[in-house]
Amino acid sequence: MRIHVHAPRPGFAHPASGRDVRAVLDAVGASAWYGLRVVELRQTEDFDPRSLVYGRTRAPGEIFLYEQREHEAAALRDFMRFDVLLHELGHHVLQHRVRKVGSVQRTSDHERFAEAFADRWKPAVQAALDPPACQEPD
Repeated sequence: MRIHVHAPRPGFAHPASGRDVRAVLDAVGASAWYGLRVVELRQTEDFDPRSLVYGRTRAPGEIFLYEQREHEAAALRDFMRFDVLLHELGHHVLQHRVRKVGSVQRTSDHERFAEAFADRWKPAVQAALDPPACQEPD
């Protein structure tokens, strides 16, 4: 599985790095990303400032995470790692499970599955990647 980082446009940045993506995938485990060919950090296609697009499962085996405005990108890092990437990974798991090989179909059932997948994995991935700081006893 490849992680490909495209350079963002001027004034934009990738909220999550390639290293962040790898860490999330490692925390979830290979069984969840089996069959995933690539995660791409990409420029936003057909940018429209009235519409926010964070990520997309383009075809079975391909997840795209999109650049965001530079002044917002740092604040979106956790959202991209723990919500967007996990949600799109949920779409991948569902498509792989039902062996979809054509274009990605979005139905309310698919969205519910992807959201449930993200909700299920988010606490474990957060704990693995951002453990709470140890406090010294009084």
